[in-house]
Amino acid sequence: MSWLVRTVLFLVGVGLAPAVMWVSDIGMRTDRSDVVELAGAGPAPATGGPDRRGTVGIGGCLAGGCHGGAAAASLSGTVEVRWPSSATHWLAADPHTRAYAVLEGELAAQIMSRLGMRDESGRTIRATESARCLACHTNPALATDGPAQPTVRALREQGVSCESCHGNAGRWLHDHTGWTAATRTAGYAALDMVPLYDLGERAGACAGCHVGTPADPQRGYPVRDMNHDMIAAGHPRLNFDFADFQHRLPAHWNERDRTRDGSPPRDPGFETRVWLVGRVAHAEAACRLLADRADRTDYHSSPAPWPEFAEFSCVSCHHTHGGPFPTPNGESGRRAGTSEWQPIWPVTRPDELAHLSGLGPTSQVRDVARTITELQRTIQKTRPTPKATRDAAVEAAKMLGVLRAEVAAADGPRVQEAVKELLAAATTRKPARDLDRDLACQLFHGFTAAERARVGLGGKPEAAVFDRMRDRLVLPRGTLRFDVPAGIGIDLKSLSR
Repeated sequence: MSWLVRTVLFLVGVGLAPAVMWVSDIGMRTDRSDVVELAGAGPAPATGGPDRRGTVGIGGCLAGGCHGGAAAASLSGTVEVRWPSSATHWLAADPHTRAYAVLEGELAAQIMSRLGMRDESGRTIRATESARCLACHTNPALATDGPAQPTVRALREQGVSCESCHGNAGRWLHDHTGWTAATRTAGYAALDMVPLYDLGERAGACAGCHVGTPADPQRGYPVRDMNHDMIAAGHPRLNFDFADFQHRLPAHWNERDRTRDGSPPRDPGFETRVWLVGRVAHAEAACRLLADRADRTDYHSSPAPWPEFAEFSCVSCHHTHGGPFPTPNGESGRRAGTSEWQPIWPVTRPDELAHLSGLGPTSQVRDVARTITELQRTIQKTRPTPKATRDAAVEAAKMLGVLRAEVAAADGPRVQEAVKELLAAATTRKPARDLDRDLACQLFHGFTAAERARVGLGGKPEAAVFDRMRDRLVLPRGTLRFDVPAGIGIDLKSLSR
């Protein structure tokens, strides 16, 4: 979508009266089989129903009577109900609209050149023609290699839009308008619309691009895997914190708990739940991607790099000669000279998971700790075996998926108490031995989420220490050393007060 068109849509959504409507031809049709042709996904299946991968595009959501109302009130924060203007709100302010445009920039061209991505004629392949890039920078169902048909390109240019997160609308576009509280769950399951009102599902959907995930043949999604080769070529690292990312987004949705009767607003301490669910979802996605990387190494004709350097803590290699940096952990089986698996706190610290026992069955937390410990012992070797690593990662992901659902559904005060215990335990660490910069950043995000929850419950903001710690943790672009900042232990202790 060109910038001119997007500007016009912004003016329609923000500056004009709601009576000015853009009614999409696609969105108003009753025969949905045409969406398959639009997306270039091939003919409809023999059953007579539309292909579940059928893509409609944001035009199917922008009708004035659907989600295309004026966005001025929702952008100003003066309304509680944002659904009538959620699409125009997204167009006007959400950074995901620029995801495809990034692929047309100079940095993307440099990355493709450095990766040696060339076609048979020797021409460097454009990022806009690479499924590897398109899988995360647009709707993953539209990610294929090579030049695209004009209709597909037009859909890709919308960036990471409605269907990238909610699922392709070929089956649910019309039906979802008639769902009630009683039929919503069944409707989502039957028509392949992602239930983003469920916090655990939402975190998993975000992690698909911001962490990575295996291919999903059922939805027509390719693998999403941004690895060390791409980082070395210039792609930014994927530093994901669900709570921080969601807090920064201009919300085009209503934050209500639709899993409970009456869909009540989220409790004031909701920020801590968002953070903890996000950490578990991050670890789960990382385990699934690790299992897939190991599987592609063992069984595919074009194997993935192994071991994949992006699986390990950056500080294992990028640190000052002579330290300080984290020493091998005997409990996880890591020996001197081997790299530590990526830190995803608190999940990758099995000894601290006990603080989550109050959120669900204690046996479940023990199972997660056991599987994570086994995974660490398996991958933290000089030459980890792909098969053993895959098996350990699959088991860990399974246990983490159960824990993610339990944390998402747990009672608010219990989550706050568990997070408080986790953060207090973190301040006892000795930075020179137990912390690296990545882990310190993750702790900082945990403290920040807890602070937002505390302020939401009526506490007085204390910004100075957060500002100081943030400034110490920020790295200039291009930095290749990840040493622990001086004074980080003192900062952590001050945040826990």
